[in-house]
Amino acid sequence: MTTIISLVSLKEDVGKTTTSINVATAFAIGDYSVLLINLDTQGSSNFNLHVEKSYEFGTKELFTNLSIPLRDTIITTPEIPNLSYIASNIDSTEEEKICSKLED
Repeated sequence: MTTIISLVSLKEDVGKTTTSINVATAFAIGDYSVLLINLDTQGSSNFNLHVEKSYEFGTKELFTNLSIPLRDTIITTPEIPNLSYIASNIDSTEEEKICSKLED
């Protein structure tokens, strides 16, 4: 059985990233297979999970390039067995530039 847990808030600095990582880690330690998907443009989960900036694909490609297989966006975390991760590589300033061009 698959369970999806989402932590969402429009407010900044309310602990979404910390809570997400703690819940994901707890389930992984409890021998559950966990996939953590980071949609935060700050990408602080990358730092907290000790993920190097050497990944080729992330959440941007997950939603914008359907030709890339899902498995190519998944990173195995080095220190936590059972926890996999899709890193945030969304550049909000770049996307804002694209959107502003569409509005013109």
